[in-house]
Amino acid sequence: MENKSGSNKLMDKMMSLAGVVGKLSEVPWVRAIQDGMVATMAPILIGSVFLILSILAQPDLGNSKAALLPFLTPYATQLSNVNSMTLGFVGLFAAYGIAKSYGEILKIDTTQSGLLGILAFFFITFTGPDAKGMISTAFFGTNGMFVAMIMSLLSVKLYSLFLKHNFTIKLPSSVPPKVGNSFASLVPMSVVIIICWLIRNIMGFNFPQFLTTVMNPLLKGSDTIWGYTIITFLVIVLWSMGLNGPAMLGAIITPITTADLVANAAAKVAGNPLPHIWTNAFQFSFIWVGSVFPILIWYILSKNKGKRALGIAAAPALAFNIIEPTMFGSPVAIAIVPLWLTDEIL
Repeated sequence: MENKSGSNKLMDKMMSLAGVVGKLSEVPWVRAIQDGMVATMAPILIGSVFLILSILAQPDLGNSKAALLPFLTPYATQLSNVNSMTLGFVGLFAAYGIAKSYGEILKIDTTQSGLLGILAFFFITFTGPDAKGMISTAFFGTNGMFVAMIMSLLSVKLYSLFLKHNFTIKLPSSVPPKVGNSFASLVPMSVVIIICWLIRNIMGFNFPQFLTTVMNPLLKGSDTIWGYTIITFLVIVLWSMGLNGPAMLGAIITPITTADLVANAAAKVAGNPLPHIWTNAFQFSFIWVGSVFPILIWYILSKNKGKRALGIAAAPALAFNIIEPTMFGSPVAIAIVPLWLTDEIL
């Protein structure tokens, strides 16, 4: 039998890696995190728009010390409040989105699943009331992102186990399904609330703070040039094999980039320097533009009719950073080395 060349062996190893990543992306809890995080994009985008408007309304903006949109200056604080109520609560939104998505995957009631995720998140992050009767929302933003992921998955999984083993309150079949589902969730919801209450209030264990401390080295490492380069390179390698890299690694990448984006927004509102580089906006504005646009231009200018037709057809989508038509519609293998190099250089 003829020995395989070094390049073929390398490609086989890469395909094996892609297969492992592909299987990982199909794991139910990974899919739930991916779908749940995508659900938070709408409030994040809305909050980002109002953040920009509040900045443009500031009366002492930049060196000019004048608002770019002076007619909005009287409403600068109100505009900033919208940002606080959207980006500032992204952890809470993630708790609902992930729990609802996981319930859908496990084929159980999604409304009760989403509600259960929120309740678990509320009780495990509870701090207060203070002397003024206020309850802290410190972990409702990006600080609570990983807490939301863990509590949503655990609470919904427990819910499904109770349903599977019939540890629920059953009503007659004549009762409307929504009412029946509410009573069916009564026992698992009570158990989840009691467990979280015991951990946070009776034992006094601050799980969100503990998780923040544990995850801090990973988060700091990912926001360095080395961490960013490694993860982005893996994404590009998957793209090179015809696989959607961001989707397959979304459960790892999206929570980090979203947390960094929201932290940057909070710093901007406070008038502080932006603490993070690796965000969704950075990736869309620089990495995909620098990696995929050269391929598209190459196709448009190509003498090959097929490539030229593909380039023209994919251009409108790429203008909005939708790169799937270019990546999936072309033999990217012919540009694999330039694709890798431009990505890592950028």
